[in-house]
Amino acid sequence: MRPYMERVGASLRVSYTLGSGPAAQDTSIDHDTGDAESQTAFWERRISVMIHSTLEDRCIISCGMLHPELTYLMEVGFLNPCRILFTPPGLHAFPERLEEHLLKRLAHAREWCSDREIIVVYGKKCYVSTDEPRKRVDSILQEAGRGIVRVQGDYGYDMLAGFEDRQRMSGGRQEKILWFTPGWIRSWKTIYQRYLG
Repeated sequence: MRPYMERVGASLRVSYTLGSGPAAQDTSIDHDTGDAESQTAFWERRISVMIHSTLEDRCIISCGMLHPELTYLMEVGFLNPCRILFTPPGLHAFPERLEEHLLKRLAHAREWCSDREIIVVYGKKCYVSTDEPRKRVDSILQEAGRGIVRVQGDYGYDMLAGFEDRQRMSGGRQEKILWFTPGWIRSWKTIYQRYLG
């Protein structure tokens, strides 16, 4: 499996495990005891759920930019969600449309999954509006329902390569580089013609 594809899957699984999966419900260990054996057992259970879960009881809502990666992960059996729904790629340029499409996909996902079974694959900074500077993807999700989890990362490319990986690849200049995903490369012309052209 391609390394960046593994990162997307691992990001989804970590969010599920730490956010709302069965391991997150485990209260049999007091996490503040400092007992090294208890801590080890706790994390081993969490990692086991993360590794073995294909998210078949979850609905995933993702930015269309990550369509190639998520489709690949499903094709190879790494992910098998109950449903996966995509918003159109490129909505970052139009926050009001991003919110509209995200809320539509949430409503659609609720036909199969409860809020606690929904994972959103968007970076927390993918929604930026000059009209509402404090509003982000997380605040949209909090207003929409309780228990919806979002994969951790500032932007979609964080699901493919974390900050440390990008720093290493860019020689410490990751802020000065445009990170193109396969979905971006496939969609750039449509995005510019539809939204910016």
